[in-house]
Amino acid sequence: MTTSSETSATPPPPLPRRLPDTRPSMTTRMAVDDFSVYVIVGFFDDEFTSAEMAADPAEIFVKISKHGSDVSGLLSTLALTASVALQSGTPWPSLRDKWDGIRFGDLADTRYRSLVDAVLNGVDACVTERKKVLGI
Repeated sequence: MTTSSETSATPPPPLPRRLPDTRPSMTTRMAVDDFSVYVIVGFFDDEFTSAEMAADPAEIFVKISKHGSDVSGLLSTLALTASVALQSGTPWPSLRDKWDGIRFGDLADTRYRSLVDAVLNGVDACVTERKKVLGI
């Protein structure tokens, strides 16, 4: 037997969550060694999005200055994989924890251990800024 509160609750969104054509996003730019790295984060903003979830990333895009390079392709693939996972319900902190500390190659820029680390920090910067905008 269901109660009126159970029947009036909004059902959870289907997975993977489809994003509306127009949605909020934030972009950050970082200079890492010889690369200009742009991280674009799209956020959930639909009838299933609570105020607390409005700063949760829904998609990630990465553009770097060396178009067509292997590194550009790998970072784009990482971003696409992250986007699918986020839209399928994986929380950003879980993804970040799995990818944190990945090292390959040597960077002269000591702020980051790798370009993946720079991308993770870029996503975090966008999430932090989104929270400030929303007052969360």
